[in-house]
Amino acid sequence: MPGLEGTSLGRYQLLGRLGRGGMSEVYLAYDEKMNRNVALKVVSSSQSDYLERFQREAEAISSLHHPHILPAYDYGDQEPWHYLVMPNIEHGTLRHRLEKGALSLEEAGEMLDQIAGALQSAHDNGIIHRDIKPSNILLRDEHYAYLADFGLAKAMDGGSELTQTGALLGTPEYMSPDLADGPATASSDIYALGVLLYQMIAGRVPFVGETPVSVYMKHVREQPLPPSFFNPKIPHSVDQVVLHALEKDPRRRYQSPQELADAFEQARLAPSDHETQEMPPYKTMQETIRQESASNGDSALSTSRRFGRQARQARQARQSRNPSSQGRKLILPGNPIAAPTSVFSRRRRITAPIVDNAVADKNQTVEMQSNPSGPVTTPIVSRRKTESIHTSPATRKRTGRITFLIVSLGLALFVVLPIGLISYYSLTTHKKAPISAPTQPVQPTQTIPNTTATVQQAQATTASTLVAAMSGTPLLVDSMANNVASRWPEDGANCTFASGTYHVRATQTNFLQPCGLVKTQPIGNVTIQTEVTLLKGHSAGMLLRLNGERFYDFEITDQGQFFLRRHDTGGGATYAYLIGNVTSGAVAPVGQKNMLTVIANGNSFRLFINWVDVGTISDSAYTTGQFAFVNGTVAPMNAGDASFSNLKIYPIG
Repeated sequence: MPGLEGTSLGRYQLLGRLGRGGMSEVYLAYDEKMNRNVALKVVSSSQSDYLERFQREAEAISSLHHPHILPAYDYGDQEPWHYLVMPNIEHGTLRHRLEKGALSLEEAGEMLDQIAGALQSAHDNGIIHRDIKPSNILLRDEHYAYLADFGLAKAMDGGSELTQTGALLGTPEYMSPDLADGPATASSDIYALGVLLYQMIAGRVPFVGETPVSVYMKHVREQPLPPSFFNPKIPHSVDQVVLHALEKDPRRRYQSPQELADAFEQARLAPSDHETQEMPPYKTMQETIRQESASNGDSALSTSRRFGRQARQARQARQSRNPSSQGRKLILPGNPIAAPTSVFSRRRRITAPIVDNAVADKNQTVEMQSNPSGPVTTPIVSRRKTESIHTSPATRKRTGRITFLIVSLGLALFVVLPIGLISYYSLTTHKKAPISAPTQPVQPTQTIPNTTATVQQAQATTASTLVAAMSGTPLLVDSMANNVASRWPEDGANCTFASGTYHVRATQTNFLQPCGLVKTQPIGNVTIQTEVTLLKGHSAGMLLRLNGERFYDFEITDQGQFFLRRHDTGGGATYAYLIGNVTSGAVAPVGQKNMLTVIANGNSFRLFINWVDVGTISDSAYTTGQFAFVNGTVAPMNAGDASFSNLKIYPIG
């Protein structure tokens, strides 16, 4: 529409073009009646298909009244032009702001609260936006946002469709997977809001690709990396909120925009990750927030902030009463086979690769926090040059007392544990086997670079490894939401589907419960990835190359540890620990998802937890076999439960 500058539409004189979309243009205009500058969105009546969207936008905005929804001053037509009059917002869009980099968690929380409030108002009035993205968020200043562009808005009761059945409307980077199967819903708006939140804190969208179709297919088929993979300052609790908003199944997402905003605020103000178990479960917290805010007349946000302050005050009070507990956590491996040892966790800094879902960016690096402490029986000489151990003078003064505690505890366990151990439960015969002395755990092979060039080289190598390992045609992709093709055993007790995931439940003490794939060919050199949530019990994970009593066992534990061990035929309670009870900050707490990935190629096993490379080890005992999920207990536990979802198996070679 060239040449509209200098012309007038009604009482509005068009001064200059501010921007343009596919079918419309936005002009800066002077309102002669109100003596102010405004923004005019203009479309030609020749664009018949788009004109309906344009009129729908005017109708939607006129029915919505919220401080963070961009209002409409006027709507008119002057053939062949139709125009919508809105405030002129001079500070730009959220898209322009994000081009400068990611927002802080506090800034993102401020934006999310305003945008979610506006979207909640639209949903409450029966309107779905359908195009949530940064370019549709206008900024009055750095702290005030407007939700704009309701051109794709749709009434929740259905109404007339703008396009033929089967057409997808929206921007692929922000479109929910369920749009492939049905019309837009309030939940698809919440998914897009989750993508927007991801972008605000990570500095990029979760999926990118060469074409719009390839991007959207990633939303349908692939699991997003946690935002902390690209921004290591993001705590795990915030990762969980974002990934929950991006669930493939709408039933498993947050059920309203405000619920997402409240959850993010709770996670942002929550204690650090190693203290998150002190907080009440999310649902309990949310119900309390709603009840108290309703009874006190406060906003849910202010009530949530009060919970955050109370949590911090309570934690400080506990520390003041028990100063010896500050900064340290006593970890007991709790292995049903290996002799227990007492080891204090240490903070270590390791590097991890950035992996694009499509292409590895060799020039992009991040530093992530982890805690891959090795077994206490194996000195870690190579790491001590680069590790950073944070201890206070008061902590060091307590070394004598702590040493005494460790020795005393070790002697007590040495006497008591052999009496209480119950023998290993055989996977195939379900018979108890005699206890034998465990094999000594081995320190994983893992080198920490100490120069920038070396770090970047290591990250690029790891990135290319992951991309190559998961870029081919998969042998199996299973969301684990239900029993597709009857490939999993179901007995209603130990192996069962519930709440959209597969559950493996141990039902007695010192017990390893497997639930394995059925009707499959032996699996050899593969990359296996799955989401594991340890809900109850000691450990959960996967068995690889399973043949009767022979298998490899990769699990995480309730103590924030992981291990890789081998079991041999006739071994009974004896395991060969290839990587034994390594404490790692990469392991999420009990009740939260962990993404486990194993690259098993020949005699090499490379392990990843939540996209962090935690170790590589070699063992040539077994080359092929079946696959199973497992959940384990140790005394005094008599029951366990673990859920599994989004299993992917890719061949190697």
